[in-house]
Amino acid sequence: RAAAARGVRDLQIILTVDDSVNISRDLKFYCSSTNLPGKNINTIDNRRLGYGDIQKMPISRTYDNFTASFFCDNQYGVMKFFHNWLNLIVDNSVEVGDFNPVAGSILDNIRRPEKAHREITYKEDYQTRIRLTTFNERGEQTHRYTLHEAFPVQIGSVDVGWEENDTLLQLPIEFTYRYFDTETL
Repeated sequence: RAAAARGVRDLQIILTVDDSVNISRDLKFYCSSTNLPGKNINTIDNRRLGYGDIQKMPISRTYDNFTASFFCDNQYGVMKFFHNWLNLIVDNSVEVGDFNPVAGSILDNIRRPEKAHREITYKEDYQTRIRLTTFNERGEQTHRYTLHEAFPVQIGSVDVGWEENDTLLQLPIEFTYRYFDTETL
């Protein structure tokens, strides 16, 4: 018999990404919270006979971005992981040399890596599949959401200060994805 759903007791997020920080396999232990993905139906205004009352007609479906918060470790490996992932999507690896007043531009001393500054990587090189699994109060898996072709689009700001002395740093990450599917476990 169906009952009202309670808050999710536990959550596991699995990102299948290779990285140099070697933290992606442990991210499921660092995820503190997330929202379950949503869907929207996009509509247009339509006058059935070219005049009269306007009716809303569906034209497509879109998916909401979702945000997950991750605890930061004391080595900032989680933060490095997501910064590296964003830098993979849009390259930001310009090494700047000393300013050369003779040439008149700091750009004269830039050493370019194999990719150009702000070059965008092919999507298949940075997208991944993300699995969100929810658990009930007995620790049993209840639902799994699989987000396809997902990648981060924003690293949120992290508040630090003396008053947060006894709290863990949390890093909000906003993801986008192409579509998702669900399964009951």
